[in-house]
Amino acid sequence: MSTHSHDPHAPVQEPEEINEFEILELAVRELAIEKGVFSAEDHRRFSEWAESRTPMYGSRLVAKAWLDPAFKERLLADGTETSKEVGWTGSIRPGRARRATTPTSTCWRTPRRCTT
Repeated sequence: MSTHSHDPHAPVQEPEEINEFEILELAVRELAIEKGVFSAEDHRRFSEWAESRTPMYGSRLVAKAWLDPAFKERLLADGTETSKEVGWTGSIRPGRARRATTPTSTCWRTPRRCTT
């Protein structure tokens, strides 16, 4: 006879109630997949990408522009392409890049949070 033991398991928890927004998001997502607007795999990849986004990239972008005048000029000329140098994968409108690269700006985290 063998002795068999298990590590203690976490207690089973009841799922939290989902709110109206989550119900709507699920319904729209399932409908879009059903109609072929995008696939479940497309949604999974987008969700992973969106969850990986952090203010870190915007902070790097702004700091580098403050410290490197050549980078700032390239950023102002073509923000989307230049921002790839610091790992930013989104697009940057010219007005946002201009505000974000001004040291007196209130853009302290990412260009999207600019208030000036």
